[in-house]
Amino acid sequence: MDTINRKFRKKNISCNIYTPDEVKEMQKQGISFTYWQDSRKPNQWIIDDAGFGCKTLDVKGPYGPKGKPSTRYLVYFPYTREFSPNKKIIDYNNYKGSKNYYGNSREDWADKEKRKKRTKEAIGLYASIMLQKGRATEEDLNIIGRIYRPDQENPKATFKRLLKNHKIKMMVAEELKKLLSDHG
Repeated sequence: MDTINRKFRKKNISCNIYTPDEVKEMQKQGISFTYWQDSRKPNQWIIDDAGFGCKTLDVKGPYGPKGKPSTRYLVYFPYTREFSPNKKIIDYNNYKGSKNYYGNSREDWADKEKRKKRTKEAIGLYASIMLQKGRATEEDLNIIGRIYRPDQENPKATFKRLLKNHKIKMMVAEELKKLLSDHG
């Protein structure tokens, strides 16, 4: 059994994910599991395509095109969300390490953030300040934070949090190498 601690609708919740063997034991004890694509209500015991079991956080729907019958539902798992019916295979192992529980992507947050223009610009500015001054001051971090995420209440803290991620640290190192090689 794995436990996922996450936020759902502004509340901190804890969700248990049961292995296929644990699901079989629970079925012997009388708990009935529904295949995830057949789920139609919240807090229903469901099983994914790999046999992992959990409770749905919510099910929204039905949805459908205008003028046609509404037959699609949005199922919220503790580790992803997905429309049903769908041809996509849901396997908890694919989402396990990503810590991205809010979308339906298996990709890690840092990998997505690295591709964004705002991140590239902020890291480029941070690296150039590092080369000029040797280190960034609190005022520099405040300016970079406002460039990176002006919508945040405390942009400096948001940028500092970004810098703590290992993949972003590697991005800063690559940018520094690039700047150093450009300037001899």
